[in-house]
Amino acid sequence: MLAKNSIKKRSPVEKKKRRFLHDLECFSMITYTDSRSEAMRLGRALREIRLNRKWSLKDFEIASGSKIKDVVLGSYERGARSISVSKLSIIAQTYEIPISALFRESPIAAFPILDAQIIIDLRKLRETLQNHSSEIVKVLGKFTDNIINLRKDWNGEVLSVRASDLMLISIMQRDKNQNIIEECRKLNLLITTRD
Repeated sequence: MLAKNSIKKRSPVEKKKRRFLHDLECFSMITYTDSRSEAMRLGRALREIRLNRKWSLKDFEIASGSKIKDVVLGSYERGARSISVSKLSIIAQTYEIPISALFRESPIAAFPILDAQIIIDLRKLRETLQNHSSEIVKVLGKFTDNIINLRKDWNGEVLSVRASDLMLISIMQRDKNQNIIEECRKLNLLITTRD
């Protein structure tokens, strides 16, 4: 049994100091983001995963063991309700995915121009490969060589590909399709893009 006087009382100054340090720590954790758009993006990711599994909201509720009700998941998906880390963890466990997968950009959002046709100037690409050491240019060179070999079209001076064909390069480079297209534009590798 503890003696009465073994409990140390904190002085008012010490209490204020602890409170100040606590508030300072909490303030440093605040991140200023557009929480509404983040909630919408997270909601879209949640909905996309659920629909890819061909689950209804009720199917999710059953799979989660009713830890998260269908109406609650629906409001998370719409971005109408804030989600706690513990609820996010339950959702990730139910879907059997890492939580980080919910924060990766959706492939559809990463490639906004999937239908566009890209025309690459092969002569300019060959010149650029000799003079430029950009990783994207090297990968694009290998990519176009493989397409030319597949099509058996070794005489062409231009190569027409769909923007969605560049998805492979984007995935390998861990970059967005649009960034790769912009890099090609800067190096004058594109003749034109058609939507």
